[in-house]
Amino acid sequence: MNKLLIRISPPPPLVYPVYIGPMALKRLGAYLKPYPAARRIVCVTSPNVASLHWETLKNCFPRSREICPILVSDRERDKNLKTVKKIISALIELKVNRYDLLIAFGGGVIGDMTALAASLYLRGIDFISIPTTLLSQIDSSVGGKCGINLSAGKNLVGAFHHPKAVFCDVRFLKTLPQKEWRSGLAEVIKYAVLEGGGLWFLLRRHKRAILNQDPHLLRKIILACLNIKKTLIESDEKDHRQRRLLNLGHTIGHALEASQRYQKLSHGEAVAQGLYYVAELSYRKNFCSKRTRQKIFDLLSLYDFYPLRFSRNVFAFLHRDKKRKDDKLHWIMIRKIGQVCQAPALFQ
Repeated sequence: MNKLLIRISPPPPLVYPVYIGPMALKRLGAYLKPYPAARRIVCVTSPNVASLHWETLKNCFPRSREICPILVSDRERDKNLKTVKKIISALIELKVNRYDLLIAFGGGVIGDMTALAASLYLRGIDFISIPTTLLSQIDSSVGGKCGINLSAGKNLVGAFHHPKAVFCDVRFLKTLPQKEWRSGLAEVIKYAVLEGGGLWFLLRRHKRAILNQDPHLLRKIILACLNIKKTLIESDEKDHRQRRLLNLGHTIGHALEASQRYQKLSHGEAVAQGLYYVAELSYRKNFCSKRTRQKIFDLLSLYDFYPLRFSRNVFAFLHRDKKRKDDKLHWIMIRKIGQVCQAPALFQ
């Protein structure tokens, strides 16, 4: 098992662990020992995750701890104010105080809504994250960003609220539906384009083992992605400079999701389309070579992501993108594999 420490330096300083591996959840009981006042554990999860993994989670806690579930939908289209309000109302009904502990147990949608509810309730309470999807393990569970969707756009309402700890147990990935598994793989490809090097070659050389969810390779992939994210968030927590590079493929991706009312493409599938778009755009605007563009196309197609046609109304949602500044979009463009850059003056 691996352990990363995320260090956020602006005052007040913040350090939290991320445990990665097939038995990461077994560290949960030891982690909770310094929290004797948290007799009650409140867990936000979905009915589907609870049906699959609730007993596994319960067995990690001593019998002296009371575990209370809050069940909400984990569909992207339900990642909204109404569901966050439902979580907060349940916290009030359970009389949760600042000494109780909140857990996000599920994928990125559950993680985002739980973190946002934790940031708002009693002006901020502690929570830990137990991500159960590939996408949430490699990305959304770490970094403190939490947001919800509006009809006008993706993640337009949100906050920065970091977990106290993250437990990435790869055993949960075995029960993922194929669509959720593919969604995570697209985000892994994004990280491979950002980093180049080991992660890029691992994806190219070990497709069969990755698709068969070899636990050793999964741990390496998760660790590689989180190391990239760790570097960027520690230098730019609030997403003003280098952290924006993590938005590679997301400008068009988020617009696609919003234009389809979060019902057709998964987040990762939309990001894959965003990668196709920005690779082509980077080539046409002389940021990258034709060979670099083709390498990215080849890796996407290797994992069965293919370019789709989408309607022009997608571009209307770009004007609502939260990364706009001075009425200009911040595009993340590709120079070569392992080197991307911001191009804020492009495409007003």
